Amino acid sequence: MTFECYTEFITGTQYQTIECYCCLCTQVRFHIMSERELRERTAGAGRDVDLHLNLQQLSKALLTLLTMYSTEYSINGRRCPTEAEFHCYYVLLNLGDHDHFKV
Repeated sequence: MTFECYTEFITGTQYQTIECYCCLCTQVRFHIMSERELRERTAGAGRDVDLHLNLQQLSKALLTLLTMYSTEYSINGRRCPTEAEFHCYYVLLNLGDHDHFKV
């Protein structure tokens, strides 16, 4: 089962347990690390690889996670401990230039 299947399951149901948050956090971190790794490998080989698919999946997972954080706060009035970290990732992702992923 892929990360995307888990995301669909989480968003398609009303389950917002700690496991759901951990799964999405892991997915976002995976896409961030894979972006760096892909750029590192393609830069040394002189290949021009289109990395938009990984950024697209990162963006989707991050928006899902931030929506869950927002829902948790509006329903229960609680903030999650990792919420600030992922809001920072969102800001970095949307600066308009993805050169900050360069190695």
